[in-house]
Amino acid sequence: MKAHIGADARTGITHSFTTTAENEHDLNQAGNLWNGDEGFIFADAGYRSAKKRSELSQVEADWYIAEQPEKIREFKKRSGINKLKIRTEYPEG
Repeated sequence: MKAHIGADARTGITHSFTTTAENEHDLNQAGNLWNGDEGFIFADAGYRSAKKRSELSQVEADWYIAEQPEKIREFKKRSGINKLKIRTEYPEG
């Protein structure tokens, strides 16, 4: 089972919550998580193509979606060159 949770960044209060079977893709629930007042959206890599979906094309927010784990491993192989990308993905503090 998976939980899909939409929460307010300022207060931490949950505004939407759905559950699905483990084998259902995260994107199938993306439209149920937005309440329309978002200025920015933070999500894990399962939502990488969410902003391309027709039901979310009208969402006017800044999207911050995590990179795929494989891409992060590649960044870490050359950490000197990709230091900014790694710090963006794993912020300190």
